[in-house]
Amino acid sequence: MKQQLKTVNFYKCALQKGVRHGFVLTDDLTLRMESPTAPCAYITRVFDTGDAEMTFNRLYIEGEFHDVKLEVIAAASAALAGPGAGSPALDALLAAPEVSPAQKESALYSMAHVRSVNNRDILLHGLTGRYVWVYLAAYPLSAESRCEIEGFRLEFPKYSFTEYFPEIYQGDAFFDRYIAVLQSIFLDEERRVDEIPRLLDYEATPDETVEVLAGWLGVDNRDGVFSPGQLRQIIRHIDLYQGLKGTKRALEQVVELATGVWPRIVESFQWDTAGVT
Repeated sequence: MKQQLKTVNFYKCALQKGVRHGFVLTDDLTLRMESPTAPCAYITRVFDTGDAEMTFNRLYIEGEFHDVKLEVIAAASAALAGPGAGSPALDALLAAPEVSPAQKESALYSMAHVRSVNNRDILLHGLTGRYVWVYLAAYPLSAESRCEIEGFRLEFPKYSFTEYFPEIYQGDAFFDRYIAVLQSIFLDEERRVDEIPRLLDYEATPDETVEVLAGWLGVDNRDGVFSPGQLRQIIRHIDLYQGLKGTKRALEQVVELATGVWPRIVESFQWDTAGVT
């Protein structure tokens, strides 16, 4: 890649900083519709890129939504002044819980913005500005509507694979959008490859992956005998469990790990002298 993309991640604790209208934060810090029949909205706090002419590349929404219209607006401004003379600062207006979602949408439409409906992957090549906000609104379409947003990431500055093509293709807006589809697939795969070292770290990898790592090391966790925490401990001391496999010491460690009780192991030739009846 010629250009290094920067990413702003809005996940977990970062979602707490935004303003919610009808969205609630779950125990695992995701956004969920409070009611399946009422519209809801969420807007991030302002993010300062530090460059008045900053361009943007892509916004990716992660989550699940069913029977809702999900409207997403990414808006940018070169200044924090309000849209009209005497108006409050944009960050204060958009961060105020008492200001309605409709008023916030109106303020966002007064700026440079990109609007998308029911899309997870949104191209932002036409957006420019130092300060940026992301607004999401979910409108239920039935009594079974649901919307849960795990988070989203914003990429900047603008980056296009058309830079690798002859100059005649570089000014074509349609070709830029067409290539952006392949570009998104490539960048997502590149990101997954970059995350492989973290996934192979048994201390940092998610719980659903640690069992796979344990299986690669020959640890049989059939029927989920060991919890993810116990599997991490086994991997941490794999030299003991594998190097001394079949010995009394290793068996004591495994039994204590699984039951929480240190066992008394008596071998057959010790049965009479151990005082066991």
